[in-house]
Amino acid sequence: MTMKNMPLVALLCAALSPAVAMAAEKVTLVYEPQTADNTPRRLVSSTCTVALAPVQDGRNNRETIGHEWEAIVADGAVPWVTAAADRLKAYGFDVVETSTPPAGSIGLAPTLIRAYTFHGPMRINGMVALDSRLTLPNGQVEQRKFRASGNKANMAGSASEYVTALNYAINNLMDNVAQQLAPLCPGGALAQASQTVQ
Repeated sequence: MTMKNMPLVALLCAALSPAVAMAAEKVTLVYEPQTADNTPRRLVSSTCTVALAPVQDGRNNRETIGHEWEAIVADGAVPWVTAAADRLKAYGFDVVETSTPPAGSIGLAPTLIRAYTFHGPMRINGMVALDSRLTLPNGQVEQRKFRASGNKANMAGSASEYVTALNYAINNLMDNVAQQLAPLCPGGALAQASQTVQ
């Protein structure tokens, strides 16, 4: 390349850059309760209420969840996490949406800090993480991080498959949340709650 051709190349790159940046496939994160590795079972010995505060989105990247041939832009993260919290009901929890935990309940105020996908050998891997403030039945407040992954076979490289991989991850994460919350309930956890979810 000669020196006098360099300005022309620079102008061409500048012209193409916006088009490249705009190349993206858009999807909405829709919760899929059936997309799970585990079958929930009751973990609490008596009624245990989880007061779910409005979910916050604290991700550094709130736009994309991964990349196939182009960036995959996804919206709907907050309602997606909110819907996923309903999975706790299958473990025996009573889930109510409120910022003020009722007496004797467990307050859960989650902030989504990670929701992304990446490639493995013939698979799409998803990872989800929540930074959560817990208000215990005795009023004590503590911070806990919940994190889980999930994956699925990469059949066609479609954007919907990336959403599915994240659904496996969020369901695995809620399984972990259930395991950690059960011993905090006023009535305690069932004996098998200390075992790994199958």
